[in-house]
Amino acid sequence: MPTSANLPRRTLLLTGASRGIGAAAATRFAAEGAGVAIVARTVERHDHLAGSLTETAEQLHAFGGRVAVIAADIADGIAK
Repeated sequence: MPTSANLPRRTLLLTGASRGIGAAAATRFAAEGAGVAIVARTVERHDHLAGSLTETAEQLHAFGGRVAVIAADIADGIAK
């Protein structure tokens, strides 16, 4: 795990970042200066779930760092 001292030199990839723990982790890392690439299945708001990747990205931009938004389903289709 990177320490706070070297986070500004790092870019972290966070999955499930549209809400919950993923969004909270992305916010914490961005606040500490890391660049973040945030991933979720969809970018826009879900019809019955709070939060979206777009909303998380807007919050992260407030910290002034690099933010990349990626829509991807990384589930293992074989395991389903």
